[in-house]
Amino acid sequence: MSIVEHLENHLGPIERRFTPTVEPASRGFQILSFDGSPFPDVVTVATLGLDRHSLPQRGGKDIHQELVMAAKPEDAAEIASVLHAVAAELLEKHVALPRGQVIGPRGPLVPGSSLEAIACLSPWYWPDSFASFQEGSRITVMVWLVPIYPAEAEFIRKAGVDAFEARISEIDPDLLDLRRAPIVS
Repeated sequence: MSIVEHLENHLGPIERRFTPTVEPASRGFQILSFDGSPFPDVVTVATLGLDRHSLPQRGGKDIHQELVMAAKPEDAAEIASVLHAVAAELLEKHVALPRGQVIGPRGPLVPGSSLEAIACLSPWYWPDSFASFQEGSRITVMVWLVPIYPAEAEFIRKAGVDAFEARISEIDPDLLDLRRAPIVS
């Protein structure tokens, strides 16, 4: 099985390939769109090709990653641009994104939203089998990029990602709504 088959097995057929609107336009990866995953009224965008890069982790062992985001269909192009920017920065810095990493705040991620940062989480909105993919001896880890508010970014930095995920479980916000209310203040 290839990484494309892994993505399509979990997300459905590729619906669209986005052309980046930010420079650099190509870094050896693509941004793909999948309709109806993880829920019927949602679009998932994912990188394809990042896994060809071996990225160092804090612990010293290299890892392979692909990135995924999801949102309502009307926000698909915007999150594709955000995903492209994060992926390009990841390759530029040449470092893996660990679970719990916070990127930002850097200003509104998309027009009409006050979400200004991103939390790197395990993709628990999808089946467990989606979280990683093995091809030969290489394991690729899927990293879910979740848009968050500045206060949520600060909460993760102070209390940790486990406390943030516990808060998500308690409140059950729609993490795919880019105009949702904050879960911490």
